[in-house]
Amino acid sequence: MSIVKKLVDKDAIYIAGLFDGEGCISIVKDNIKIKKDDSYRTPTYTLHSNINMTNKKIIEWLSFKVGGKYYFRQKPILKNWKPTYCWHLCGEDTVSFIKQIYPYLKIKHLQAKIAFSFAKTIDTQIGGIRKRVSLETNAKRKQLYSKMSHFNRRGIKS
Repeated sequence: MSIVKKLVDKDAIYIAGLFDGEGCISIVKDNIKIKKDDSYRTPTYTLHSNINMTNKKIIEWLSFKVGGKYYFRQKPILKNWKPTYCWHLCGEDTVSFIKQIYPYLKIKHLQAKIAFSFAKTIDTQIGGIRKRVSLETNAKRKQLYSKMSHFNRRGIKS
């Protein structure tokens, strides 16, 4: 069940601009260790979206308007640095959110398309229970993870 609220157009437009500048869509890879022999299971991939900024009021407003969680992200490293706050969604909530702001995105539309492709790999049974991910699906997720990582890489893009 999605926690994402329906946005009115003016809020979706504003949030899309904010998201283009301060937001991030990512696919997070998690290698879970098997305790007995210290080997790894097949990696799992999860879709995430967040906005990090120093303005706590905007982050609180986002949480109120969209849903999701927000939290204090880091203590200032230097005395004159402001603290950072993070608003966060994951999984199908990310997809529901991005669908609402997609028509207004100018910069992150390619990352959004990758997120939509990732969403097609999420399969649930009746009652919301997730099915086991096939090797083929996991390979597709790995490919999408690589594409998303390329877009989100810091520094000069090659």
